[in-house]
Amino acid sequence: RREPRAVRFGRVEGENRGADGAALFDPPRERTDDLFWLRDDKREDEEVLAHLRQENAYFASEAEGALKPYHDTLYAETKALLKETDVDAPVPRGDWEYYARTVEGKSYRIRCRRPRGGEGSEGEEVLLDENVLAAASKHCEVGAVAISPSQNLMAYSVDRTGYETYTVHFRDLRTGEEHADVLEGEVDSGIVWGPDDTCVFYTTMDDQHRPFKLWRHTLGTPQADDELLVEESDELFWMGFFKSRSGRFLFCQVEAKETGEMRVIDLHARTPEERAPRLLAPREEGVLVEAEHLGGDTLAILTTADDAINFKLQTAPVPPVGGAEDRSAWSDVASLPYAGERNLISLEPFENALLVEGRRAGYTRVWRMDVEDGQVVSPPKEVEFEAEACECGVGSNLEFATGTVRLHYSSLVTPAQDIDLSLATGEMAVVKEKEVPGYDPSQYEVSFETCVARDGTEVPISLVHRKGARGADGKTPAPMLLYGYGSYGICIDPSFDYKVVPLLDRGMVFAIAHIRGGGELGRPWYKEQGKFLTKLNTFTDFVDCAQHLVDNKWTRSEVLAINGRSAGGLLMGSVINMAPSLFRCCVAGVPFVDVMTTMCDASIPLTIGEWDEWGNPNAPQYHDYMLSYSPMENIQEDASDYPTVFITAGLNDPRVAYWEPAKWAVRLRDAGARVLAKFDLDSGHFSASDRYKYISERAWDYAVVLRELGLPPEK
Repeated sequence: RREPRAVRFGRVEGENRGADGAALFDPPRERTDDLFWLRDDKREDEEVLAHLRQENAYFASEAEGALKPYHDTLYAETKALLKETDVDAPVPRGDWEYYARTVEGKSYRIRCRRPRGGEGSEGEEVLLDENVLAAASKHCEVGAVAISPSQNLMAYSVDRTGYETYTVHFRDLRTGEEHADVLEGEVDSGIVWGPDDTCVFYTTMDDQHRPFKLWRHTLGTPQADDELLVEESDELFWMGFFKSRSGRFLFCQVEAKETGEMRVIDLHARTPEERAPRLLAPREEGVLVEAEHLGGDTLAILTTADDAINFKLQTAPVPPVGGAEDRSAWSDVASLPYAGERNLISLEPFENALLVEGRRAGYTRVWRMDVEDGQVVSPPKEVEFEAEACECGVGSNLEFATGTVRLHYSSLVTPAQDIDLSLATGEMAVVKEKEVPGYDPSQYEVSFETCVARDGTEVPISLVHRKGARGADGKTPAPMLLYGYGSYGICIDPSFDYKVVPLLDRGMVFAIAHIRGGGELGRPWYKEQGKFLTKLNTFTDFVDCAQHLVDNKWTRSEVLAINGRSAGGLLMGSVINMAPSLFRCCVAGVPFVDVMTTMCDASIPLTIGEWDEWGNPNAPQYHDYMLSYSPMENIQEDASDYPTVFITAGLNDPRVAYWEPAKWAVRLRDAGARVLAKFDLDSGHFSASDRYKYISERAWDYAVVLRELGLPPEK
């Protein structure tokens, strides 16, 4: 079915087009979209659903044929690498320690606790069996689980569609009975208890699926009587909130891509005036702020103020009733002065220590400083892990007054570890390493390459492969899967993924291109070199990295597959238009590929906030530039030399609507490309919630890769 529909860019009467009328096209520009009919905001149109089922039927014909032996073998191998019955490292809190466990054959986690210091299942209490919760749903995602201050009650949020809208339930842990209170509507996933068991805080979302209101709910009262504490009317700003580890404050953060502000609520205050949200400082364009309670009446702050693009560490007093008028009371922490080569990301305060997560030289780092009476009293010491090239950070910690801090660590060859750091001695002990049955890390090796991009910028590449995969001389090209993302400042760190081991065991190389638009080399890598009018760097970097790997005999184009999800799917769509013959196979998950049509229309959830990421195509400043890389509009007239493209998507995805990949599949086929598409009609952006179904979905991805690269199903 083709039904031409005019898509307008610029000023449209009665619509939010994102800028003052003088800055928009007026009259608007027009483009024709004859597949616009595939958009159904309610996901109920039978003709649309029939189209998606037809795509699935076409994929099933392949799945039951040539792909089946690949999928079944990969699924079996991947499942064998999963320790199906397993227990997380317990995290202590008061008289209890909390953990989750899994059971062979069961798809979801079981959340439990036991008396502190216990062993095994002695004294175990099952708090939430997600398998029971999921029994009546095809999709079941638990967003948050919050234990009350007395540890007698539990609040938990559940999404049953994949659309990331949640319902909050309450359970009495002494009896196991569900509380009558239920929070419904456009509720986000987060839930935080107040100073006692009488109230909780939560946020609700607007029509854009944007969290914008913070509420206080008192148990035993109707949701309609909940108290609205903070409302953010600017549609560029999203709201988040959290409770300080000390338990004294609730922080409410309102943030756009480059501007933010925070309010603090004193949970121990006695009067309504003292309990009211207090602004840390007025909002300043281009200034981001993170805060946590350091101790006493002092807050620790990370901010980009004063041109500190990679964030600097400051302290500030708790703002007065009514809020602070400016940042004049904030002061730099002298022991950790601002350094452009060091990117500070998050604050993790404890009674006697402040840990700061960040990045240096392209990799994650953790710095530790001593604290006395809410003041930093020592220079930072970098925590040393087994390998510098890793993914590390502060793990789950439920206590403020503690002498031990839980850390986490992983590398491309080392499965995830939970590590306890002694604040008194600095000693580190591995509490648990994720067991991967049959996996021997000594059989694999990690390598690093530097690609000099076309503009001279050095772009790092991380690689992992089985020893001997590149022949006796170590220089024989090997089949490769190259992964990329490159947006929002999100980093793709060199961490362990058991699902790629079956590929490595077949002689493949798995590589990550740390391209601009990500945050691996600090915020300038994103803010100055990989968004807005420098976004093309993201795509050309990936093409240049792929060409570098071919030129340096890591692989050949004939056996090079590429993979990316979401904004990484945009990357996939763009690079196969730019250099189709460079790749043999492309796997694009929930791909954001209809850039122009989506970004001009504020009625599509999340669009308005994304104007701060890509630009607004309704404005001449951005329109032509965005058009130059939008995958949908740049498919070559003859795409017969394109790599085979495998597209996956979820019907209930609120982040990348299903109609984008659906339209893209049709457009690619129209131009002669070979395309397979698979639509999960029960899930959203993050694929299946059932762990076995999730493994199966990834096995389909890699089945396509192996077949297209000419590798056999068996090792």
